[in-house]
Amino acid sequence: MKKILQKISAVLILTLLLGVIPASAGVSNRDENLTADGDMEKAGTTAFATINSAVLSKETGALNTTGTQVLRVTNNGASQGAARFNPHIMVTAGSQYRISGQVRCSDATLNPYLYRITGTSQLLWSGTTGTAIQFFDFVSTMTLDGYLALYNNEGGGAPFDQYCEWDNISVTRYYGKVQNRDVNLLADGDMEATGTTSWSFTGATTGTKQAGASDLQGSRVLRLFRNTTGAGASQLTNQLFAGVPYKITGRARGDGTNAPIILQSTGSTGGAPWTGTTSTSWQGIDVVYTPATTGTFWLYAGQNDGAYTEWDNMSVTRYYGTVQNRDLQLVNDGSFEMTGTASFSGQNGATLTKVAGVPEQEGTQAVRITSAGVNGRMATSANVVAGTTYRYRGWCRGDGAAAIPRLNLIGFESVDLGCTAGTAWQYFDVTLKANFSAQIAYLNINTTLGWTELDNISITKLY
Repeated sequence: MKKILQKISAVLILTLLLGVIPASAGVSNRDENLTADGDMEKAGTTAFATINSAVLSKETGALNTTGTQVLRVTNNGASQGAARFNPHIMVTAGSQYRISGQVRCSDATLNPYLYRITGTSQLLWSGTTGTAIQFFDFVSTMTLDGYLALYNNEGGGAPFDQYCEWDNISVTRYYGKVQNRDVNLLADGDMEATGTTSWSFTGATTGTKQAGASDLQGSRVLRLFRNTTGAGASQLTNQLFAGVPYKITGRARGDGTNAPIILQSTGSTGGAPWTGTTSTSWQGIDVVYTPATTGTFWLYAGQNDGAYTEWDNMSVTRYYGTVQNRDLQLVNDGSFEMTGTASFSGQNGATLTKVAGVPEQEGTQAVRITSAGVNGRMATSANVVAGTTYRYRGWCRGDGAAAIPRLNLIGFESVDLGCTAGTAWQYFDVTLKANFSAQIAYLNINTTLGWTELDNISITKLY
């Protein structure tokens, strides 16, 4: 994550000045949580269906400080009670998904697990026996189309009338380690606009929107029908700059005759950044392309007249390196590699300084928060909205005495990140639903004079 976040503001300002971002361009929506009630805060259990006669109920409580309810799945005459997401979360063979959440069970013999069901079932995650809260966060490639289900016991034989409780379940499509949810330079890259006015077509092309979707998102795709030589669709005319790397992602397919191709910025098929197959199955696109010549972004209808290719969820972003899964960073200078601390403010007498040393093999700086009184804290650029769930990640450490960093919703509450006063770097990764609309800060507790340090902090909105 280092050496990336500090560049984003400057790059976005530069691209706006150059007119690179279309007026209708927006941020890609690829982190949409596919669950209907993953945070378990809706009334009732209509978002789930029972398996093996399990009894489903919402119970007061939370597995961290997020929300007020959990989903309880109770065994009832069978040893493997389970809940299936309903409406179904339908996952697609060959696609990757990121799945995270928390679970705890009432009996030490219960072993919670997640499955993809239908056809040959696929074990996605297996917890451990015991009654402690267990966190999971993994990426899995689906072997078959199917549905996701939460089970009480992997091996069977668990006592009846016992239960597991689940909370904060997030299921998102995963597109790899790509740059930090940059602004998508394409207008209508998800192809959900009713018309095709965002795209320019050569005279040899018939471009139309077709009903359908390449994955679980949206309801339209772009079809490029080749009438004769030179058929294609384009955007960003003279705005793909020579020597600048771009991340291109999306999905495309052929019609059995034509193969989808992303052309060079010059419109040439030679040395094309990406070439698919003629298969009618959707094919994933995830490439980094550095144009040799300043030019245009081109989608090609294929090399045969009277045939077509289809495209969906296309994204073109500036590429700066690898950062986890397209998250919109709400905090400026979270890597702390910029000079000075202008992106933050010390409050309640706290002094902020950049210091040498990092917990990872990236960058050279962290930030130190030194208290000069009670509740010294560092306010960030991030604001959260009540009722919205956010993910907080980063590294923390104390001064070896009493100082401990905590998350602070200014004016409302502070939240334990799991950090201690120890001087060893500790990683935190906490998902919380905001109970209040507030500015985010990091607060020193248990001290009036000590210090804490932070590095690589990330604040992202999940759902």
